[in-house]
Amino acid sequence: MGKKVMIVDDLFYIREEIREILEKNGYEIVTEASNGKEAIDKAFLFEPDIITMDMNMPKINGIEASRKIKKRMPNVKIILVSTMAGFSNIKKIAKEVGINEFVSKPFDSLNLIEKIKKLN
Repeated sequence: MGKKVMIVDDLFYIREEIREILEKNGYEIVTEASNGKEAIDKAFLFEPDIITMDMNMPKINGIEASRKIKKRMPNVKIILVSTMAGFSNIKKIAKEVGINEFVSKPFDSLNLIEKIKKLN
């Protein structure tokens, strides 16, 4: 089985789209989360290798959730999948937090897979 992935996005249809793309490419989806608080809890519980993280979510945003996850799990790879991922100031902050890659929404499946494969 491929690398273990957690998908984090507040929109169900985005999580489903990412799940379909990743499963077709041999990745194992171990869990999903719909907000930053849930992402933190589930990351510690399921210990994924890779996390796709949305930026704008309820409770805790993707940057803060990533910061907390990386503090306890420094080897996890996080890819920011967000409408804000292309902004240079967001990229700068995200890199400081330890986010490894960026994909802007709307995304195409090839771009997403290419970025995730770079994390392996």
